[in-house]
This record gives sequence, structure tokens and C-alpha cells, in this order.
Amino acid sequence: MLVDPLSFWEVGNDTWISGDILIDNATLNMGLKDLPSWYIAENNTSASFNITTGRNVSFFYPNYANPIIKATINENQKLSLFYDHTKDSFKVDGIFSFRSGEIYYFQKNFFITEGSLSLRTDALSGEKGILPKINLRAKMADFDKEGNRVDIYLVLRDSTLSNLNPTFESIPSKSINDILEILGQSILPTGAYGQVNLSSVASLAVAATRCSGTTWIH
Repeated sequence: MLVDPLSFWEVGNDTWISGDILIDNATLNMGLKDLPSWYIAENNTSASFNITTGRNVSFFYPNYANPIIKATINENQKLSLFYDHTKDSFKVDGIFSFRSGEIYYFQKNFFITEGSLSLRTDALSGEKGILPKINLRAKMADFDKEGNRVDIYLVLRDSTLSNLNPTFESIPSKSINDILEILGQSILPTGAYGQVNLSSVASLAVAATRCSGTTWIH
């Protein structure tokens, strides 16, 4: 991580920090744990940073050990972060586009061909709320019951990380029922398609793991 000279200034007991940061060889994830109960923040420091991605920056969700989504972020992606301790307000704004990656869906590995993660302050949930949204297109190859190759695409459009709700497309074009049959999604009722969130994906995957004796995430 490279940091241009930071600017520091103080007004009374208040401290202000600003600067530009270039991150290399870093791992980002959205599953951060809460601070320990014994930690008491003094809240007398404000910060303003402009962050740029360099080489080998990866994104994992929900965590590094057991990711549902993992992606390599393109270089030169921008994120601005601002915290004003005097108003207890927090703002973040940026988009990270993906170079490559994978998304795991019901024991299936889809390879990301294009995608991005946007991070913006969510005004509806309060100034401290951040609403990550993900857009991506990911591909896997499989075969139908006649033995013909079918390229299946998992598509996310402005999905929140807690409510992925993918849609599916295929080449050659097939109905959603045919696609789910190829994917082996007998565990998922047809009427539930398009209404599956992250917790139900995890629950159904655990059930499938118990039935098959295999691990769904590697």
C-alpha cells in the first residue's frame, strides 16, 4: 500500500486527516466483525481519503475463508471515503469493476466475465449506512440430457449482497425450467425462482451438502 503524504491539522482537541491512498496486494471483504466490547472510540478524528486500487486487489464475500463471491478488481478503480466526527456523518462513494472471479451457487462454479461492486452511502438507512450493490455476469458450461453443450449465464442486476436473486440465461436459449434441470436444482421449487436470498442459498446448500456428503464451498 502506497500513501501520498497525508495532511494533518488540529483544531483544539480535534484532528483532521486527508490524503490519497494506492492499495496493492490487498484483500477486501464485507463481512467485517464488530469492534471488541472493550474498545471505546474517542471520536475526535475526522478523515477524508481518496483510494485507488493497484495490482492484485481481490474482493471476497462474505469472507475470505468461505466466499460465495470472489473477484479480482481492476486497477485504477476509485473510492472516496469521508468521516466527520463533529457531525458523526460518514460518506463513501465508488465503484470497483471486476477483471475476473467466481460466484458459487448451489454447488456450481460460475466464472465472472464482467461485473462491478458499487459502494455508496444509503440515505434511507441513515448516514452511516452503506448499500453495496453488485452487477455481474458469470458463465459455466454444462450439458443437457441429450448431451448437447449449454453455456449457462448467471446474471445479477443491482443486487444487494444480502439478496442476490440471480436470473439465468443460456446459449442456446432454453427455458428457466430447462436451465434449472441442467443445473440439478431439484432442491429448489420452481415457484421460488427469483425469490432466493443469501440466507436461503446457504441453507439449501447446507441441505445439499448433507445429502451428498460433499462441501459446496472450497
